[in-house]
Amino acid sequence: MTELDSDVSRVVAAYISSVWLRPETVVTDTPDWFEIRNPASRMSLHNAVRRCRLPADELVVRIAEVREHHTLRRSAVNWTVNPLDTPGLGEALLLGGFRKSHTMWGMVRGTSPLDEVPEDVVVERIDDAELYASVAQKGWQMDQGFFTEFLLDVRTRIARGDLVAFLARVGGEPVGTGKILYTADTGYLMGGAVVPGFRGRGVYRALVDARLTELRRLGVGSATVVALDRTSGPTCVRMGFRRVGDFEMYRWSV
Repeated sequence: MTELDSDVSRVVAAYISSVWLRPETVVTDTPDWFEIRNPASRMSLHNAVRRCRLPADELVVRIAEVREHHTLRRSAVNWTVNPLDTPGLGEALLLGGFRKSHTMWGMVRGTSPLDEVPEDVVVERIDDAELYASVAQKGWQMDQGFFTEFLLDVRTRIARGDLVAFLARVGGEPVGTGKILYTADTGYLMGGAVVPGFRGRGVYRALVDARLTELRRLGVGSATVVALDRTSGPTCVRMGFRRVGDFEMYRWSV
């Protein structure tokens, strides 16, 4: 396996591990398929496909089965095509009635410190899920339904110990958030959000640097991200992340 192959596999594994799980979630996890279905939720946060390495001649049938299931339930489903999936899967999803939502870049970086981190941004590690979620809500302008689920996910992961949350302050005011989700051999950086009035002041950069510092402290040698191609993706490239593969999100809803 080449270094690039290893990096792609690392990013894909980290992304799959970040799915939103609930006690009632049904998980199907095989070498060729990863899917979550939540019988208690119609939200696409809780119903998703994140791995599909099935033979090409099986794609049409499987896509139709997923679509029919969620049509009957009147639920939405997100299907992410990752760099290791079956070639031509995106085109098959479009032919199967899914619509393309957005593209994300999978990226990897070592954990060396960033330069030019603003001194007036103070980043701290916190365990207060409510505070974290309330600041992220301002940064991402979440609606109440999404916020409720987001808060529950953060609270569950912090309690479980596989997620570390960070809060950025300027002049004592909470202005940004970021998380690390630990996987087998990398730290997956998630949840970067900055309150609108404080954007362009290096808050996002300071949050990334603080998390890289935490990874170095723990002896973790790499950081991974999956970032939107039009927003945080280019920002991460400027901070030394290497783009190793694209992730394309497709969606089905009634």
